[in-house]
Amino acid sequence: MEILKNFVVFEGLDGSGTTTQIGILEDFFQKNRSSLPLFYKTFEPTNGSIGKIIRSALRKEIVLAPKTIAMLFAADRNEHIYGPEGIAERCGRGELVVSDRYLPSSLVYQGITCGDGFAELLNRDFPGPELLLFFDIDPEQALGDSCDKFISRFARVEKAALDQGRRLEDMPLDEMEDLYQQVKLEK
Repeated sequence: MEILKNFVVFEGLDGSGTTTQIGILEDFFQKNRSSLPLFYKTFEPTNGSIGKIIRSALRKEIVLAPKTIAMLFAADRNEHIYGPEGIAERCGRGELVVSDRYLPSSLVYQGITCGDGFAELLNRDFPGPELLLFFDIDPEQALGDSCDKFISRFARVEKAALDQGRRLEDMPLDEMEDLYQQVKLEK
């Protein structure tokens, strides 16, 4: 397997803190940017065209067969790595690229839904990171943290709606989703 220099991946269960830790690392790089390489934070699925389809499927907005989702993840990853301004290009320029999820997540999730052989076949030619950090925490703790974060975000969504003089009960789902995505971006 080819290894991409300057490519780091954070992996772990949902709620294990990967996104939080990447944010802390990003803040450190921003405060010390004169003495460190450029820092680029990314994630999978991406926010690109293919990643948006994947996210729609994961939210059950569209129904796709498990193997179709697995192939979309592989296509999204290919664009993520080799597309314009992708991981390979950035690493080649000496930037430090840190990704929240990568191959191991696909091998686990698509391995469960499609069988190990299919996920491995789709992902066999992708390069590995120079460093992989796996956040190994208790699954019950991760689930509890995820639930707490969701409850907190939902309360902020409800407050944002009230600040607009509206009630969530009266809002269409797409507007609630927009508010939720705005709240997710807040620290």
